[in-house]
Amino acid sequence: MAYDFPASPGVGQVFTPAGGPSWIWDGTVWKFSAAAAVAIAPVFNAYMSQAGGFMFLYPRDGNRLFINGALYTIPPTGVSLNPAGVAASTVYFIYAYASAGAIALEYSTTVPVNSADGSHRIKTGDASRVLVGMATSAAAGAWSVAACDYASWFNPTLKTVAGPAGNPGLTSTSIVELASLMRRSFVSFGGRDVKMVMECTFSYHSTAGQDTYFDIGLDGVNMQSVPAGSKHRWAATGASDQRFHYVEARKTVTEGGHYITPVGWVTAGTGTIISMNARVTIMG
Repeated sequence: MAYDFPASPGVGQVFTPAGGPSWIWDGTVWKFSAAAAVAIAPVFNAYMSQAGGFMFLYPRDGNRLFINGALYTIPPTGVSLNPAGVAASTVYFIYAYASAGAIALEYSTTVPVNSADGSHRIKTGDASRVLVGMATSAAAGAWSVAACDYASWFNPTLKTVAGPAGNPGLTSTSIVELASLMRRSFVSFGGRDVKMVMECTFSYHSTAGQDTYFDIGLDGVNMQSVPAGSKHRWAATGASDQRFHYVEARKTVTEGGHYITPVGWVTAGTGTIISMNARVTIMG
């Protein structure tokens, strides 16, 4: 009896024709195996990163990747994903799939869901696509190269990026974003902790005895630190009255792209800042 075997099998892939025995691909030939019907244990020896403007899936602690019931080998040089066709400033999920017996990558805005066995995440509606990461584009046709603008789903590591420093002035008596140019973007998968930090060196205040506040805004004007806000009260005016302030927040965020930004206000007068900096740390 002739069987219609898959044309591009992966090592360990099982084929069970209707009414026939099970066969398993060993990398060279299909072999009959009474035990072939036993499910292959999922393995994810992978890490997604960026190099030279391309996203890459690299081997990590091994070189096997489980895709749709079979194991495939990640080459030592990794598998690349060209940014051609990505829209500007868009968050994409990166999926791995099998093509002619090898691993390939694709980007998509389609969100992932858990696989049937719960061992990994797949593209919604397509179990042949395995989630390996998330990445943000910069301009059209270009991935962002900032370390926190992409994250690996498998084997994540801590990554920190600082935003551009600035010296915005404070004159508003209600909370406002101090400088949109100081925003620091990042991506994160749901359930992972994100550390947000704002550092500031205050210089002086135009009015003695008045208060200046600043804090971390997440995706807009709000306060993320606990307790909210770092306050400095000037006893007198003058550039010599310089103080360093540090605000930190740790929390999980919704899955996708975000940014932090400095926010603040004064009780009266004008607060002057020598330097302010934002930085974020993610698991990715």
